[in-house]
Amino acid sequence: STIIKIVLTAIAVLYTLAAMIRLAYFNVLEDERQKTEDGANKTYVGLPVTSAALIFPTILLIHIFCSANLTILYFIFLAIVGFLFVSHIQVKKPTLKAVLIMIGIGLLEAGILAYIFIVMKNQ
Repeated sequence: STIIKIVLTAIAVLYTLAAMIRLAYFNVLEDERQKTEDGANKTYVGLPVTSAALIFPTILLIHIFCSANLTILYFIFLAIVGFLFVSHIQVKKPTLKAVLIMIGIGLLEAGILAYIFIVMKNQ
């Protein structure tokens, strides 16, 4: 219905705004922090925007393999992740091992999605 489309569009717009605000605001905070403190920060304030690169492909894969309509779930996650972008929760920076695991997961997701879409295109 029209109301649902308006709500889902608003969530998508707010998510995009939250990501832009996070990138701008928290980069300024980091610049200010570096003027007063030495060394790297051990935590992020708020969820890093790059985390979405693992979250949303996972939801897409679940959608494909379960043959379920996860549109509402997707937008719920969009709203939650957007809120977490601009929240003041402390998120520990990942270790090198954790970064390598996340890269592996991302590559696996990308490979599976590429395969699925290539197979679907050729059928």
